[in-house]
Amino acid sequence: MFPWDHDRANSDLYDPKKPSWVRRNYKNNPDKFRKDVKKTIYFKDVDGVLRPEKYGKDKNGKDIADVGHIVAYKNGGSNTKGNIFMQESGWNRSAKADHDDVNAAFVGKTKTKIALEESNKYGDLDNGPWKGQQTEAIIDAGKKKLRSVGVLTKKEGGLDKRCRAYKRGEVGINEHGMVTGMQKKIQEINANAKAKARDDEGDDDNNAAPEATKKLKCHKAGIQKKIQEINAKINRQAADEAKREKEQRKQALKSKIGATEKERRERAKREAAEKTRRARVKREAAEKERREKVEREISECARRGKIKREAAEKERRERAKREAAEKAKHEKAKREAAEKTRCVRERRELEKKVAEREKKVAELDKKIKQFIDKRRERDRREAPERERCERDRREDAEWRRYERHRRERAERRQSAERRIRNRAFSSNPLYYQRRGYYDIGRMLGHYGNIMPARIQGYHRMYRTSSSGPGWMGTGLHHSNFQRRDSRGRFTNGFY
Repeated sequence: MFPWDHDRANSDLYDPKKPSWVRRNYKNNPDKFRKDVKKTIYFKDVDGVLRPEKYGKDKNGKDIADVGHIVAYKNGGSNTKGNIFMQESGWNRSAKADHDDVNAAFVGKTKTKIALEESNKYGDLDNGPWKGQQTEAIIDAGKKKLRSVGVLTKKEGGLDKRCRAYKRGEVGINEHGMVTGMQKKIQEINANAKAKARDDEGDDDNNAAPEATKKLKCHKAGIQKKIQEINAKINRQAADEAKREKEQRKQALKSKIGATEKERRERAKREAAEKTRRARVKREAAEKERREKVEREISECARRGKIKREAAEKERRERAKREAAEKAKHEKAKREAAEKTRCVRERRELEKKVAEREKKVAELDKKIKQFIDKRRERDRREAPERERCERDRREDAEWRRYERHRRERAERRQSAERRIRNRAFSSNPLYYQRRGYYDIGRMLGHYGNIMPARIQGYHRMYRTSSSGPGWMGTGLHHSNFQRRDSRGRFTNGFY
């Protein structure tokens, strides 16, 4: 009922002691306050259940739960964290501002006390119906209402599952820990209050006009008798149920006492066994300590002898090591002297070789310099001749390119003239490709410029895909009647 008490909830926004509560003007805007509170509930709880599943909308699009006031805003309640709890939306909207005592009975004594304190400090409780009321009195009034419809609550809030309404399935607790079914119970409390008000009003009317209601007295007496019988029956059932509950509690207490006695005997038995075990453990520990002491003395004696032997062995190894190091030092000095002599000899030989090589390199550099100087002098003398030869070569290449281009243009012009001249003779294959040559009578245009598969001649229909007689009467040239393949292409030449 109080998800904002969780560590991951951002509840500082609507805590009246924080500056954000004043800045957001929650004091006089209950709708915005409840909307923001519902929005800041942590989105996913520790069980992996999301906020829309717990407090969102059901499959019909209706709200599952609302943020409700313990003390209603209309009754002087405050818009603070201590005066709200999550409740079923139907319960909240049926109760409205008429059943703050029922809310107090469900949230418990501690939460109700906090709600009254915050409403008195940050709300307008002095101008409401709960002015001067004690926490216990408000909770008792709510419990009385709930008891009239078969619902019981615990001292510190929550539904008591021993009540008749829970056993009958009229109220319950869903998998998220929220109380369900309270909408109908609130409606039932409202109906009982209205019926009682009508009865009281009827009694006043009968006292005011006894002559006018004389005829209804007998009928009312019968109704009252039936109501008394029903109430008596209900009281008997309640008494029987209370008796059964008392017997059950008695049996439970008896079982508890028996279990307590059994537990006491078992505890005494365990204590005796534990005492015996501790004595045995103590003896075993003493015996173990004695054996360990003897073993430690033996091991200590062996350790001292081992240390003495190791010290002698270490001294021997160190002496041998020092002798070997001294011998190695002498040999190393001898090797270093020989190596030094060899290095001096090799350095002298190397210096001699380097001097000879530098001499040869100097001679070679001198020869190369002389050759380069001679080559530069020759290039300087031959440069004008080379430039003249290069200019002649470029001019000759330009002339050859111009002559080739001129010859190609002449050849193309002659070829075009030859093609035009040759098309005047029937021996040329292009002679028959003149426009309209095969359609002298302009009959092909009569068929839409498309040669049909069959055509009407003078005597009969003729197939245009085969050569033969009859083409004269069609007004078309005989070359239109040639054999064609399956794709309509001409084959086997001309006829």
